[in-house]
Amino acid sequence: MKKFLPLLFFLLFPFLLLVGLPFTVLRYILIGLLGVSVVIYSSKKYDLSKLGFLEGFRTSHLPLILSTILIAFAIFILKSRLVGLCPSEEPFRFLVGMPFWFIFATYALVSVPFQELVYRSFLVNLLEELRIGKKLILLIGAILFALVHIAWGKYAVFGTFWLGIYWVWLFMRTRSFWLLFLSHLIIGSTAVFILCSCC
Repeated sequence: MKKFLPLLFFLLFPFLLLVGLPFTVLRYILIGLLGVSVVIYSSKKYDLSKLGFLEGFRTSHLPLILSTILIAFAIFILKSRLVGLCPSEEPFRFLVGMPFWFIFATYALVSVPFQELVYRSFLVNLLEELRIGKKLILLIGAILFALVHIAWGKYAVFGTFWLGIYWVWLFMRTRSFWLLFLSHLIIGSTAVFILCSCC
């Protein structure tokens, strides 16, 4: 039963973000506290190798980086559909008036590393300990990653579900936090740029 307790974090986290917490400083303090708790827990439970910090870039990663660039390009091509989200979705309104460099820096230095550590490095190791099989790990990892984006609307949930499958698969294949960081940064920055240009 103790093995399943950390999974409560992944179910509780989206609920706390969605219920009664607008996009305010309080919301980000909560995200920070939950993130710090996962970092502390995972650093005690797993070594740097298991979390993917010791695996750098290899030449065998080049096709994977290319696939990331192709996904980012596809997102850019589909930008007209993403732009349609901005006026109607509440979470995007807090971006209005913020300088792009601040949004990008916060995304690159805080959001991306946090998401990769929690939803790939930590979660994949946790699910593997439960011995549930690779396909189920892919599915659970993608669902939990999508749920944390629920406040951003149905399109964000749909998109992050499929990206979650891709990134969980990528981590399971390479065990490289840094490759996942680069992939998430390229794809996510494309989406952030599109959203900032329309908000």
